[in-house]
Amino acid sequence: QKVGVKEQSKERRIFRVKDPVCISSGDTSLVALPSGGQGLTISYTLDYGEIAAQHLTLTLNPESFLREVAGARTFCLEAEVEALRSSGLGKGANYQNTLVIGKSGVVQNTLRYDDECVRHKVLDLIGDLSLAGADIQGHVVAVKSGHATNVALAKKQGADLAKIGGT
Repeated sequence: QKVGVKEQSKERRIFRVKDPVCISSGDTSLVALPSGGQGLTISYTLDYGEIAAQHLTLTLNPESFLREVAGARTFCLEAEVEALRSSGLGKGANYQNTLVIGKSGVVQNTLRYDDECVRHKVLDLIGDLSLAGADIQGHVVAVKSGHATNVALAKKQGADLAKIGGT
């Protein structure tokens, strides 16, 4: 917001989901459905062992993005921290910019939202879907989805967009 918005010379491409598309692997699933609305609605269910199940449905627009998901931080389980660090991951992570979830809750931090973890997963999904090369209009339903599943859906939608030429 501080740097502002720059108008682009081309119209944004739009892909309207016309037929259901499902991507699944194990207990992870992602479904894109047609919707009567003009925008993107995301319904996400997160269910991790040490994190109580969380669900969020959000119709995306600039205001809802800023209010509901933009401030949601990434997270990991306390039991994963050392393995991530020894693998060279999370080099810029600390207890202030990353939620570390232990057996008794958030470690050395406080939540910005009661359901911040699911909001961050929605934020990840929005970013990954942008790889389709167009604004997706439809209803995306995700259960325990992560980057690999999200990107697979974006690639599928992007391939469909290329076939029909988009709008």
